[in-house]
Amino acid sequence: MSDKPLWRPPKPEGSDIPTYAGLIAEGSLVSIPRAVSQAAGLDLDVVLGGEAWHLLMDGLSADRWPDDPTADLGAELTRRVTPVLRAAVPVAERQRVDDETFSVPGLTWRLVLHVGPDGNNDPVYKIFVHED
Repeated sequence: MSDKPLWRPPKPEGSDIPTYAGLIAEGSLVSIPRAVSQAAGLDLDVVLGGEAWHLLMDGLSADRWPDDPTADLGAELTRRVTPVLRAAVPVAERQRVDDETFSVPGLTWRLVLHVGPDGNNDPVYKIFVHED
């Protein structure tokens, strides 16, 4: 039995194929500020899958990275996502096409790194919870 909560993103309404912007707007993908991902060592924009975000934000009522967070909130969000971003760096350096799973010290669940397009067809790192 997995100790992951059974959170799933809401289903998009009115469309069979959601857009990248739509996935961000509904919280299925959570955009990480470029300054945070670059400081961790990643050279592309990063989004976390909604489930990964919610697992990392356990107990913190943040459904996405605010546009203008307070200093304390920004520091706490950065503290929570940085270990994941740093653990993704060696995976990102090895691959640019295939998905690859990785672990983060201190987390009981594994993640998968996917390189895919954003809404402008530019490459972006997408980090999701690995479905065992």
